[in-house]
Amino acid sequence: VDYVEELEDWLHDGKMAFHPVNILNRSSEIKREMSEKSSSPDIEALMNHVRSTGDSGVKLCGAGGGGFMLVVSEKNNHNAIKQELSSLCELPFKFSLKGSEIIYNG
Repeated sequence: VDYVEELEDWLHDGKMAFHPVNILNRSSEIKREMSEKSSSPDIEALMNHVRSTGDSGVKLCGAGGGGFMLVVSEKNNHNAIKQELSSLCELPFKFSLKGSEIIYNG
């Protein structure tokens, strides 16, 4: 995908710091450019509002009328973002240095 080459060029040219926020937001832009059906005006407004809370990255993941909104932000922005998204279900996660692991076996 051209996106990988674009990021590589940005990193080499010093145009963009390697930061997950920048990558998520650029990825969302590319997704919108590929199809206007990948989102809706209401969802875009919500995503833009979350981005305006500070150094926040937002990306829609999933397809077919389902999925989730991935939000990455500095910890000091979490409460404002949670309040803004209070009508949605929160699914907290954290990164592991162990790699893939089974965390639920129901």
